[in-house]
Amino acid sequence: MAAKQALIHKKTISAPFSGQLGIADINLGQYLSPGDAIVSLQALDPVYVDYNLPERHLADVRVGQSVEVEVQAWPGRRFKGVISAVNPGIDIGTRTLRLRATLDNPDNLLRPGMFAEVSTVLPLRDNILTLPRTAITYNPYGESVFVVQKRDTG
Repeated sequence: MAAKQALIHKKTISAPFSGQLGIADINLGQYLSPGDAIVSLQALDPVYVDYNLPERHLADVRVGQSVEVEVQAWPGRRFKGVISAVNPGIDIGTRTLRLRATLDNPDNLLRPGMFAEVSTVLPLRDNILTLPRTAITYNPYGESVFVVQKRDTG
């Protein structure tokens, strides 16, 4: 009996993580070779979003920074997550930086493969001076702004 239980255990297939099974890729009674695909298994909580940003934003992003994701399946709803990885290299073909964000998905609303619009939440900057476009002088050698200060001559 122990030998039969060992044989049954040997034929049991399990995955190292939990998730949701998809449609089977095999037929009943089909012979399987090691490594054959049987069924897709997708972990739905958490989900990962891989996206690219232009390389000029390299100094503005870091692991742990917030992101917001919108998908067409749930219009008007924003899903919040954090950047979990920043690729160390820049893609030389597109000059973009690859990032991965992790989002909690307790209701399983997000699915792998969905088209997503990702917004990276940048840190708030206090020291930004805004000027009307008419106050800037545009020249071939660069733009300039004149600052007029009142000084006490007393």
